[in-house]
Amino acid sequence: MEEIAALTFTYVDAVRDKDVRRLAEIYAEDVQVFDAWGLKPFEGLAAWRNNLESWLNGLAADERVEAVFDAVHISSLGDMGALHARVAYRATGPTGETLRWMHNRLSWVVVRFPDGWRVTHEHTSVPIGSDLKGVLQGE
Repeated sequence: MEEIAALTFTYVDAVRDKDVRRLAEIYAEDVQVFDAWGLKPFEGLAAWRNNLESWLNGLAADERVEAVFDAVHISSLGDMGALHARVAYRATGPTGETLRWMHNRLSWVVVRFPDGWRVTHEHTSVPIGSDLKGVLQGE
């Protein structure tokens, strides 16, 4: 399970460094992603990588995103596993000030390939408030 947990460390480091290549490496070629942003799933790594590039390359040059995984639960059986967690994202400016932040829920299905574990399915979501709108910020 430590190898599966290591995917979260790669995710955090790659997001902070805005390293799309390293971030994309945790995903399988045939990954399917249901992202909280948008209605359609991303089918395959090429489509998901385009989204990651838009996100990370769309940040200002002096802006960074800190991702913090919380309440991480991992299970595995043989060459398959699952992870679910809450993830807090905080965009920071050049002096470390918080520009914006949000909370997200994330679930991964992971498979062990010859070169290591990869995410084959990702689903992210946000809670829905009584006004039927997504609650992006929380305690």
